[in-house]
Amino acid sequence: TEVVWFDYSEISSGHQNISHLHHFHQLDVVLDGEFSLTLGGQADQVGKAGDAWIIPPLIWHGVNCSKPFRWCSFKFHLAPQLWPVFGTAFQKFTVSDHLRDCVEALGKRNSIQMPLAGEHAAAVISLCLIEFFDQRGGHQSEEDHLGEFRYVLWPLLEKVQFDPSIRWSVARMAEILGLSPDHFSRCFQAIIGQ
Repeated sequence: TEVVWFDYSEISSGHQNISHLHHFHQLDVVLDGEFSLTLGGQADQVGKAGDAWIIPPLIWHGVNCSKPFRWCSFKFHLAPQLWPVFGTAFQKFTVSDHLRDCVEALGKRNSIQMPLAGEHAAAVISLCLIEFFDQRGGHQSEEDHLGEFRYVLWPLLEKVQFDPSIRWSVARMAEILGLSPDHFSRCFQAIIGQ
């Protein structure tokens, strides 16, 4: 529904990105070279040219790489009715050469501040998501045991971000979600780690 940010980068030497999470989806497309994506509690994922992945909200991740690479990373909001289709777990897939060319063109377009770059990014993200869905054969992703909580937590975190002046206590957030403070705290701890 909205492109929050996108970055087209060429990293010529080692690169390390602290493990982090956010409340929007992330799509990374490896254009050239190779890099390693670290995922909280899972094996590292190596991405080579043509590989792509979707990182749902509230998944700890970071980049750790000693080799040069070129990539495009998108951060975006996904319409809530599509959340179950893409799941709450990391998903890796492959983009076609034609689609990789589209991502490359977007990166070059953005680098020179062309008009409509945001609309171009939204179109490329949509094409990547369709390609992901086609490779999965239309099957919905498996959910983790906290999947339902993640779906209600994402919009709440957006409210916190957009209105930080409110006193956001555990009790208040739990009440908004219709949960007890203890249950909210256990689920929040399991997902966020704090």
